Amino acid sequence: MHSFMRGPTGALALTYLGISFLTRFTLLMTSGPEQVPASLWPELLLLGTWFDLLVLIWLIAPLLLIHALGNTRATLPPWRKAVRLLMFWAATCLFLFGALAEWTFWEEFST
Repeated sequence: MHSFMRGPTGALALTYLGISFLTRFTLLMTSGPEQVPASLWPELLLLGTWFDLLVLIWLIAPLLLIHALGNTRATLPPWRKAVRLLMFWAATCLFLFGALAEWTFWEEFST
């Protein structure tokens, strides 16, 4: 595995994929087998994960570009570590906001 996937880029990717998968799974569970047969669930989850991977490419492309062009020293100054942590936290909050917005939309228009 490349070094950029072991750092914050990899953590961000796994966070996004985890939140997206849990959102999709939760929406399937709340729909129930009467609206979506359980036999379709694996296909829907795999297709949704595929789309999430495609979105993830666009989300981490700027980070990969910064990693490729930037200084890749093993040690970072403390302020850069703090900025990375803050950016990771902000991105995670945006992912969670998107999941909640999707759930709200689902609840609003599924009746």
